[in-house]
Amino acid sequence: MWAAFDRERIGVEHVTEQAALANYIASLNGPGRCSLQRALSKTHGIDSRKAKKIISTVEQT
Repeated sequence: MWAAFDRERIGVEHVTEQAALANYIASLNGPGRCSLQRALSKTHGIDSRKAKKIISTVEQT
């Protein structure tokens, strides 16, 4: 039972990270300023370190 819960939780976290990544990329291409680390973490309910990692992967490419 716990293994199924962990797989489900990991799937949700992955979707949340993908949504944060899409939001950040859209903010880069859209008008105005790009989303900041704190805004991404607050909007998507993720840790600020995770938001920083998402931002840094986009900046590297």
